[in-house]
Amino acid sequence: MRDHDLPARERRTRGKRRFDDDEQLFLKRGRAAEPALADPDAEPDPDTGERWSSWDDAVHGPQPHPEWLVTELAAKDTELGMLKTGKEADVHLVRRAVPGTDRSCLLAAKRYRDPQHRLFHRDAGYLEGRRVRRSRENRAMAGRTAFGRQMIAGQWAAAEFAALARLWEVGARHGTITVPYPVQLRGTELMLEFLGDQEEGLAAPRLAQLRPEAGELRELWGQLVDALVVLARA
Repeated sequence: MRDHDLPARERRTRGKRRFDDDEQLFLKRGRAAEPALADPDAEPDPDTGERWSSWDDAVHGPQPHPEWLVTELAAKDTELGMLKTGKEADVHLVRRAVPGTDRSCLLAAKRYRDPQHRLFHRDAGYLEGRRVRRSRENRAMAGRTAFGRQMIAGQWAAAEFAALARLWEVGARHGTITVPYPVQLRGTELMLEFLGDQEEGLAAPRLAQLRPEAGELRELWGQLVDALVVLARA
């Protein structure tokens, strides 16, 4: 049977599917979905730099959680400044503390930039073999639309968080922890254990910045071997 012999309603369903054919029918025929309201607690207070802890609605790191980690819902996060900038993400220093108590910890918050301000130079190799269930999202990522780049950032952050969690678990099991504790994942933001001076908020130097003595070189070599062993076991 030729296409023009079919009823008009059936003809419309043949051929190439539309980009939004994965959407539920009631979303297409009904009124447009209202945008999600902004969470007033998600943005820091402009005067104090504080916001409520995002621990409650985030994906958490491996259990048992370290004793130093503040998990109380009454805690507040305070922005202390930027630690490092990169092509795809920036790392910020955050203090999470419970007001009126001595419970506090420093965290490194790695935040992937919005689609207009980042370039995923390696995303082709990263996305190879990785697909999501909905074809609309796969097409968006393949076409590098704004929505697709946001999806890529979310997958990138989730994969990084999962890898750190796995390395932490393997290291803890064998008594050799070689990565910062992955505290939580929320959207495209990873919060990690801060490695550095807890009082001054100074990050530990990178290996390339060190000029170690002979004794320190042996210790650093041992740490490198331990890290490779954990990586092999993972």
